[in-house]
Amino acid sequence: MKVFLDDVRMPPGAADADVVVVRDAQTAMDLIKTGQVTWISFDHDLGTALTGYDVALLIEERSE
Repeated sequence: MKVFLDDVRMPPGAADADVVVVRDAQTAMDLIKTGQVTWISFDHDLGTALTGYDVALLIEERSE
């Protein structure tokens, strides 16, 4: 599954059926925890307490 995390923008080629658009870090983190995410593009500033950095930390933690 491809994930595009951004609170405002749409991904290039937004009509691509295999890209899941996610608007908040928690949803992205939940998807990552399923083990089905193979590609991710993420924005840092999401306008909430959790940011893209928190998502990156989770990815790093799960890669060990």
